[in-house]
Amino acid sequence: MVQRPVIVRDGSESGDQNISSNGDLQNALSTAPMGLNIADYFKLGEFPENNAKILDGNSVQRSLSSILQVTDGPRQTGAIWSDSNPDDKLEKLEPNYIDISSSNKRPQTLSMWLYFGNGGYGQVGDGMAFVLQNDPREEKAISRRKYSTGEVGTGQTLGVWGYDYVKGKNLTEQDIANTAIQNSFAIEFDTFPDLGGSKYTGMGSGGVPANIKAGNSFDYELSGQPNQHIDMEYPDDKYTYEKRDFGFLFKHYNLESAPRKPGQFYGKFTDGTWHHMTITWTNLEDGKHANLKYEFNDKNIDGSKLNPNSSLMEHKFKVDLAHFKTPASNRLRWGFTGSTGDEFENNLIIFESVPSFLSGNVEPSIRDDTQNKVISDGVKSVYEGDDLTFNYKLNYQNGPKDWEKIKSLITLPSQVKFQSAEVIYAGGETEFISQDSFNQKDSKLTYVLQRNLNSKLKTATIRIHANAQTLGNNIGSAHGRFESKYLILDGDTHEFDIVQNSLTIKTDPAEGKNFQDLQSIKENQKIAVYVNKNDLTALPDTTLYYKIKGKTNLKTITGLERGKAAYIEIDKGNFEIGQNILEIYAVDNQTKERSRTVKLEYNVGRDLRFGDVSEEAYFQQINEGYKDELVRRKKGWKVEVIDNRSTGNPWKLYAEAVALSKDGNTNQQLDADLIFKHKAGNIDFLESGPMIDFGPSVVPGKKSTQITDHWSKDDGVLLKLNGRNKKGTYKTQICWSLYDTL
Repeated sequence: MVQRPVIVRDGSESGDQNISSNGDLQNALSTAPMGLNIADYFKLGEFPENNAKILDGNSVQRSLSSILQVTDGPRQTGAIWSDSNPDDKLEKLEPNYIDISSSNKRPQTLSMWLYFGNGGYGQVGDGMAFVLQNDPREEKAISRRKYSTGEVGTGQTLGVWGYDYVKGKNLTEQDIANTAIQNSFAIEFDTFPDLGGSKYTGMGSGGVPANIKAGNSFDYELSGQPNQHIDMEYPDDKYTYEKRDFGFLFKHYNLESAPRKPGQFYGKFTDGTWHHMTITWTNLEDGKHANLKYEFNDKNIDGSKLNPNSSLMEHKFKVDLAHFKTPASNRLRWGFTGSTGDEFENNLIIFESVPSFLSGNVEPSIRDDTQNKVISDGVKSVYEGDDLTFNYKLNYQNGPKDWEKIKSLITLPSQVKFQSAEVIYAGGETEFISQDSFNQKDSKLTYVLQRNLNSKLKTATIRIHANAQTLGNNIGSAHGRFESKYLILDGDTHEFDIVQNSLTIKTDPAEGKNFQDLQSIKENQKIAVYVNKNDLTALPDTTLYYKIKGKTNLKTITGLERGKAAYIEIDKGNFEIGQNILEIYAVDNQTKERSRTVKLEYNVGRDLRFGDVSEEAYFQQINEGYKDELVRRKKGWKVEVIDNRSTGNPWKLYAEAVALSKDGNTNQQLDADLIFKHKAGNIDFLESGPMIDFGPSVVPGKKSTQITDHWSKDDGVLLKLNGRNKKGTYKTQICWSLYDTL
């Protein structure tokens, strides 16, 4: 019989515990990070005493996550296994396994969050274990007093290690190994000090309690190292255990103790918080071994990378594949077991990736486009005003699932200003990202990629263009999070510094020029460039670089003094109809320091701009008014459009305004709307930013259009009252926008 996971929703009954009454579980659910909804790809351990289940989170954001719960009370044992051979043909579920075939050399990664409850030393349950196994019992595998019968292992067995006590029987190390899960390898998260006795009687007591034979002496040799810890060994190997005259020790060959935080007497995992862990399995070239590596506490709860000098724990182990006795199709079953003794513990797991569904990674980087360099540990500084590109390259690696509907959430440092963003797919296809996708207040980009990544389209790079604005050191990394149905990834760019650029330039003209046509450009254009470095009178030898129409030229200048100009000339043949951009920057020949780039815009035959626009304009005075009354304008409204482009080019004019308020107090608004009434009588509300006029001029060769000349006293911009109003002066601002629609 296939036993599918039982989904227990917040507030329902689960075994002998009511979730809503369990404060620690409520804390875990309310703080749970988002994970994958993959309950259908697991099986509960098939033994009657199994206390494992799957929970839903208790918030909208996290309710889609499958939360595996191994234990939630005292004297419990639980097990949940990956479904390595699903038999549900209707759902067409992919198998969930670790591939140990010699042909598969790619790293297989499991990314997960673990929760161990909240309690002091000796006041919580025993913990849980990540287990890889090919036990003939399959999902029935669990540590027992006898291999297939007898009491299941609780307490220090964690459901996977050997059952170390049978009253009145003289056991050997092999006897203990035979009661463990067979053909297995496990990583334990040990949270209870099994130093002997039915209860922990005090750290460093030194003596052996009389009832140590009750089966809780695995950690006796760690009496002087009271930290909760991680270890990994073969549970069914007799060399994992050592017999003493009072019982058995667990040989901690690969011990990693939880680091102690300031003010703590011992390091612990049972701190009421979620801990992230990444497990990577890589089959070796010899076809006989695999490297297993874990990184514990490798990122913060928000997904950002944890400082490696804080509480990161990591370890590698060379696993002997022969130990698993060749599982069917080389698919290795994996999962979690856990147990408790007299104490209580919530053991919970949330997954972000499992390798048999979809594998991918993200490569974050920052490029300083102005300085033409990539930010790294050795290159940290950018200059104020530099143009930066934040890159997040998403790489599909393999798996039966498409990487689809990838939701990108990228937070930029507040010291940079967002400019634009796009996605570049393999092959060069570009997907432009709307400005509306960036929240200026939170400095955060939220965007769902429009294409799926798979074996045919393997990469997509999200590029965010920004400008370095505010000076500062050790500016935080730009964190990116990428969420999808079968894979969740996080990536952080390098930290960097924004420093003052000592080499600066100014130009005359400062912005460029406008020409009616090519014939009006009388001669080569001369640009004065003023170079400054640290206000030195005598300037270092400098090279000016200037680019137009994709061609870069240079001019080396020597003997220049501050305040005196160097000149460059642009041949009129470099200009063409439309917009011409000239880019100029300077480089110190000795230090190679580069100034920011100055961009000059030369428009030929495409000069479209506002002319005379009233700074203030007024409506007729009213006495309270009445509903639907239209208030006319006073004289003096001006909105001039100047169009020096070639004849016939179109333009559009838009107007936008919010409600009028009394003396600038938005809490005292006029009960009225600013409208634009067309000649035909239809009305647009300025609150929606409508188009109110368009060109070109109907008169050939006319370069100036006074928009208000088109209005009569009863059309154009008017004020429509919605009822009576109190006496006062009400004001607002109208934003006029002119668009070149060529």
